[in-house]
Amino acid sequence: MNEPLARRALLPVGVALLFVVVLSALGVNGSSIGLLRDDPTDSVVAFEPRAIRGDEWRVRTPLVVRQVTNDFERTDTVAVGTHDMGVFSDLPTASLDLLIRPLSAAYLVLPQDQAFAFEWW
Repeated sequence: MNEPLARRALLPVGVALLFVVVLSALGVNGSSIGLLRDDPTDSVVAFEPRAIRGDEWRVRTPLVVRQVTNDFERTDTVAVGTHDMGVFSDLPTASLDLLIRPLSAAYLVLPQDQAFAFEWW
């Protein structure tokens, strides 16, 4: 393959990775979790939080925060019965299954806001 062509092909990948790193470091994400705050516009960068994202910010996002608070326990009593949290909504757990779910592994090494943004992007 032509060397300059290979470098040009890597440029979009590098820009995308830089985009993910910068937005993750700043804790910027596309979640509507701001709707749960006293002032929904407090953490909004652009536009406004939309209520149509109910599956994300009403279910999974609070469970991710719960996992962080519970030190990534493998099982938890949620709704009816005890559930495997790695299977239930693909939540981060402190177990080897993170090897096949590397986006969730970010919660073990990054602060919560940055890990959530990294997983989002």
